[in-house]
This record gives sequence, C-alpha cells and structure tokens, in this order.
Amino acid sequence: MTTTPAPQNMHHKAPDSMRALGFLARPDPGSAAAALQWVEVPVPAPGKGEVRVRVVAAALNRDDVHAAEGTVFGGVPTAPRPTETQPGVLGIDFAGVVDAVGPGVRDLQAGQRVFGVAYMQRLGSLAPYCCTKASRTRPLPEGWSFAQGAATGLTGSVASMAIDATGDPRDKRCVVVGASGNIGGLIVRALAAAGAREVVGVCSGSNAARVKALGAVQVVDYGQGPWGRQLADQPPFDIVFDCVGGRDIEAEALAVLRPDGHLLTLCGPMRLLGGRRLSWLTITRTLVYIAWRMIFSRVRGPRYTLLSASEPDWSAVETLLLERDIRPSIDALHRFERDEVASALEAVVSNRRQGKQVVAVRPDEVEA
Repeated sequence: MTTTPAPQNMHHKAPDSMRALGFLARPDPGSAAAALQWVEVPVPAPGKGEVRVRVVAAALNRDDVHAAEGTVFGGVPTAPRPTETQPGVLGIDFAGVVDAVGPGVRDLQAGQRVFGVAYMQRLGSLAPYCCTKASRTRPLPEGWSFAQGAATGLTGSVASMAIDATGDPRDKRCVVVGASGNIGGLIVRALAAAGAREVVGVCSGSNAARVKALGAVQVVDYGQGPWGRQLADQPPFDIVFDCVGGRDIEAEALAVLRPDGHLLTLCGPMRLLGGRRLSWLTITRTLVYIAWRMIFSRVRGPRYTLLSASEPDWSAVETLLLERDIRPSIDALHRFERDEVASALEAVVSNRRQGKQVVAVRPDEVEA
C-alpha cells in the first residue's frame, strides 16, 4: 500500500497554548455533550517515543464519551480526571500532519500526513494539536482524505483486530451482530473482501439494504424475533462477531455455532458495556465471568474471546482494509464549534446515524 510522501524542508512553529473542546470536571453519565466546553490548554510537547500531530480532522466515538464520563467497562479508571487547572480534551481519532517528533522516533518525520489514535489521555484530538505514541500513528494512505483517515483509526483497528483474532476468514461462514454500526459494517465489508464464504448481518430491518450493500448475503432483522432462532434451520456457522454484547447474544451465538466455532465479542456479557457506571462488585463479577468463559471455552467449545486492546495492530489494518482500499463510511462532516460537536456526540451515543461523525478542525484542509 503506497502512502503519501512527506514534504521536504517543512518547518512550523506551534503556539504555546491552544483552544480545544473538553471539560473542567468529569461529566456525569449521559451528560458529556451538555458539559462540553471550550478550554485553554498548553500545546503538548512530544515525549520519548511520541509524535505531535497538527490535527486536521477528528472523528467521534462512543469510547470518547465513555472515557470522558469515567464509564469505560463500567467505571475502570482510564483517562485522567479533568480539573480546573488541568482540563481534559475530548477525542481519540485523528488525522493530520506530524508537527514534531520525540526522542527515539525513527519511522515518522515532521511534515508527514498521518492518522491514528490518542487513546485515553488527558489531551485528546478535538484540538489543533495532540501528542500520542508513534506506535499509535500510521502514514495516511495515498489518495485518502484527512476525514477518511480520522474515521479509520479506532473503528478500523478494532474491526481488523477482531477478524485477525479469529483467523483466516476465507471459506468461513460468519455472522456479524450489529452489522449496521461503524465497526460491524467494516467487519462485514472486510470479511466479504477477504473471501468469507458467507456473511450474515444482524441488524434492524430499516438497515437491511445498507448491510447487504456492504457485502452481507443475508440480513436477519432482530425485530422479527431472536436472530439465532431465525438461523436455526441453516448449517452451523464458523464465527460470530458480536458488536452489541449481552448474555442473550451469547446464548444465540452458541446455538448457531459449530462446536469448534468462535464467538468474538467486543462488549462481553453486558449490552453496550461502558454507557453507565457499575459497582466494583458488578465489575469484578463480570471480569470473573469473562475469564471463566474464555478458559472453559478452550476446553469445551465454541471458543469465546473478548477483544480488548488499546494498541492498534496496523499490520491487520493494512492487510484487511488498506490493501483493499476499504474506506470508512462518513455520515457527516462537522464544524469545529462547540454546539455542533455536542450535537454530533449526542448522535453517536444514540446510534441514530449511519457512518462516522467527523469534525473538521482545520476545514480548509480536511478534504485534502
């Protein structure tokens, strides 16, 4: 896959401070959009193994909200708590131009077009500049816009790693639960392009046409009853990708999988885990259940895997998405304004949109 070459002799002096979108205190669950505000923060300097990126575009995720509200996996501490003296800046996904590199960085250089993730840190990507590990940053493919790059970071890496964790999909019969979502949709497209024998999407009836267009040969409408029951008369499947979560999804997956099949879940035994705070007792019980299921499933299948990773596997992204030029679906491009970004966050949390919500931090450059 070719990438855009870095311009030569490009020098740019960053300011000392910047205006970004974030918080002065941790919002209560469900209130991140309302609490979002402009904050003044220092422009970060890259540390060892880090790069600073002049952000052109940033994409929004449910994980952005979960990190801000402190509800990741029900309340496991991840991002630092924002304060009046040390505000937090929202945003994981970004695309832009490398502005500076820290000690030890060899593969990236100033002036290079990149995309990546600034995962669970105080100063995120809804800002003119952000810093992140060089390993979380990748050159932007040639011909891709900054908006497309920003929309690929977290969603693309999770979708690719999910497929990679289940092995070569060629000639496999697969079910994708939550196939109309951003991650589920990319999984459908990547499976079809990689040679899966059959891809079945599970989603609402209103999204059936879109999921078929992505590459599913069959769509099951969960509104018409348990999807596992609707597939009960078909031969068993090799893999189920669960992008929704819940014990009911697990039970239906086990009913349609081969004994040596594989259930890979992004959310675990609780539906859309991360949208609320849980007691430590509940979190502990959930972790114990997941550990038990993963161990037990290796003794008596089908295999059970919870995908959990903060470091993107760019080799999987390269193989499954970039080499096939599979680009993300973008629902809307938003201005870098407080009210517009807050409305986009509400749309992300409510699942009312199809495709990524992207913020044009530098609107004159975002489509370049």
